[in-house]
Amino acid sequence: MRGLQKSPQTAIFLYIFIICALFGVGAHNLVLSSQEKAAKDIAKAYAASIVTLHAFYSSRIAPNPEGDGAGFTHLLNDDSGRLPFPATFTIEFGDTLAQTQPGLFVNMFSDYPFIGRDRPPLDAFERDALTAFEAGAVDEHFALQTIDGVRTARYAAPLLMKQACVDCHNQERFAFDRVWKVGDVRGAREVGVPVSFDSVAATQIYMAAAGLCLLAAAAGIMIVRPTVLRLERAQRRAAGLAAETQNRNRALAQRDIARSRLIADMAHEIRSPIGAVTGFADLLLRSKSSNDDDRRYLEHLNTAARHTLQVADDLMNLSQIDNGRFQLDEDWISADVLFRDAMTLTRAETAASSMRVEIAPSGETLSVFGDKTALRRIVVNLIVNALRHSRGRLLRLEARCADGAVVLSVADDGVGIPHEKLSRVFARDDDVGADGPPSYAGLGIGLALVDGLARLHDATVEIDARDGARIDLRFPPHRSRRRPQAAA
Repeated sequence: MRGLQKSPQTAIFLYIFIICALFGVGAHNLVLSSQEKAAKDIAKAYAASIVTLHAFYSSRIAPNPEGDGAGFTHLLNDDSGRLPFPATFTIEFGDTLAQTQPGLFVNMFSDYPFIGRDRPPLDAFERDALTAFEAGAVDEHFALQTIDGVRTARYAAPLLMKQACVDCHNQERFAFDRVWKVGDVRGAREVGVPVSFDSVAATQIYMAAAGLCLLAAAAGIMIVRPTVLRLERAQRRAAGLAAETQNRNRALAQRDIARSRLIADMAHEIRSPIGAVTGFADLLLRSKSSNDDDRRYLEHLNTAARHTLQVADDLMNLSQIDNGRFQLDEDWISADVLFRDAMTLTRAETAASSMRVEIAPSGETLSVFGDKTALRRIVVNLIVNALRHSRGRLLRLEARCADGAVVLSVADDGVGIPHEKLSRVFARDDDVGADGPPSYAGLGIGLALVDGLARLHDATVEIDARDGARIDLRFPPHRSRRRPQAAA
């Protein structure tokens, strides 16, 4: 298909070839069908002529030889002066006629014998013809067969009993244990004609097909060529647009890489001074020289600095995920251990909020396979997000097993998340709560990091905001493990 778009000449040549092939095949089939029809018509004419001769002989030449004292015989030439039976006469005439043209044959066949003549067993054509005639379904039977290497048209018509035939065949010597009636099928007469090749007619058909082919090809070229040229122009335009799009995508990818590097460098540069701030704040808080106001200011300073440090860590992690450079140190980790570590790390945020954080008992030991630091970061971010924005009273951490997959849940009984914002919760550059309830303003990069770290563990993040907000982290079965809890 691409070759046709690139070369209109190929399309045109292909069109001409297809048109010529179609006309050639059609002309060949027309020649064959016309030859077969001509052979059938000739065979039918021969059969009609023999039937007429038979009727003429029966009614005019030998209408009643028994009454005239001559009698009938099964021999064509008989010195006793008897006349041949009508069937004998037409059989002999058919045999004589068959000698005038190669491949032509005339035959009479029946389920009942012709006295004085030996006939071979009925073949399939003759059997089918007699069956159809005796059922009264058709008044002729035709088939094309190859006989001795020659394609031959075989035509058969029924031999129906007339009154004179009935009077003769109901004699004891001709009855064959049957009482004949007018209209009974005595047998059938067959004429076989070879399908000959008419070179003149075939040449005329082929010449007509060639002329029509040329006309169709010329008309097709007039119609197809402009279309192919338009396709060629469209293909060139599409190639240009594809190249332009590829260049733009390459530039955007380079920009993303540069942005990720810039963010990582900025985060790295921020960590050093912020680390110094938190260190000195901790040192001053542990000293006894600070008064209450100073200590309160130092606590605010320490909290803000640690939050800024955490943002810098999240930015660095996001940059590593985007660049495919985030390294996982994986092992089996208990869900209960993850929850307890996360509660320890968020003790300050919990104390500053009005919410109570609890771990729901599971009754079994559930573990996941992954990087402990990254998974702990996921749970910490989910807890911190709920503490800051849900305005609820209870935050519940739960681990359960569903269809072989371990699910870690962080659920609150707060205000929930607006339905129209759910699809953008994990978008790092979109402030999900900007035009929503103030409690959900600034979900920011924390949840974006949750989504990125979850994908590194083949896990999915699901949100249910129908009653409060519940975020489920679902691990695949090959990263999940469950064991019964040991008895106390």
